[in-house]
Amino acid sequence: MNERSIPFKRVLQGALLSAVSCCALTGVAAAAPAAPRQVTVHYGDLNLSTDVGAKQLYGRIRAAARAVCGAPDGLVPLTVISQHRQCTEEAVAAAVQKVDNGILTAMHNGKSLRRFG
Repeated sequence: MNERSIPFKRVLQGALLSAVSCCALTGVAAAAPAAPRQVTVHYGDLNLSTDVGAKQLYGRIRAAARAVCGAPDGLVPLTVISQHRQCTEEAVAAAVQKVDNGILTAMHNGKSLRRFG
């Protein structure tokens, strides 16, 4: 079996500064974020020359991005929701670029993350 995978790293550009700024404004103490998390997405079992295989991989990539970026719990400031969305979108884009598959790239570029179930 051809074992193909993508290591997934959390995108933290500006997140620490934004989190500290947000918490300073709201009076909530901010803890330093943990080291970037990583998830490996395996796709050796998929045929990426088909739409079905590319769609399955895209779903796996999105799920991994959500796992790595985490999800805001409860009532949180809009900046936290925005940071989560940005983290997820950047992680998905980086993984799609790393796979370097035309069908997957077209799927990513042609459809919003929110329209892919």
